[in-house]
Amino acid sequence: MFIPLINEKIVNDKYLISALVEYQRLLCEADLSIDINTQSALLQFLARRKEFQYLQMMLQYQCFSYTLEIAQDLMEAYNNGCLNIFQWLIDIYHRLKRPNDLVKLLLSNGKVKEILTYVEQFRIKGVRVKDILEVVNKFSGSLKSLYVEYFLKISVR
Repeated sequence: MFIPLINEKIVNDKYLISALVEYQRLLCEADLSIDINTQSALLQFLARRKEFQYLQMMLQYQCFSYTLEIAQDLMEAYNNGCLNIFQWLIDIYHRLKRPNDLVKLLLSNGKVKEILTYVEQFRIKGVRVKDILEVVNKFSGSLKSLYVEYFLKISVR
């Protein structure tokens, strides 16, 4: 319904953003479903306009569905500078049972300790030690040696 307005420069951006956010918020509040295409279009529009405060507000009020398409849109927003949605990305990938995507996200942010905790806690299979060691290799000496010792200890078991 609003997608043509988003793609064209017909209406003032601030007005359109306010209207779209309020529309989606009211639908969520009334427990009415919003199709994924509309959610995705709004999310992409907010990310392109760098309106991250609205994006965070909508996430906080759970106005977006937990789907892979929304997760990919959020990842795009994260890569474009909306760093405050990092935890939401982790939660969505975990709820969607997408451990490889979650591990990729953590690896790209150098969160080795969190990866190891996640893998151990949820018994995730298929995480390549090589990928983790590539990230560890970029760390400073003491931190790097700490992780190398950890991997050596594990491999001996």
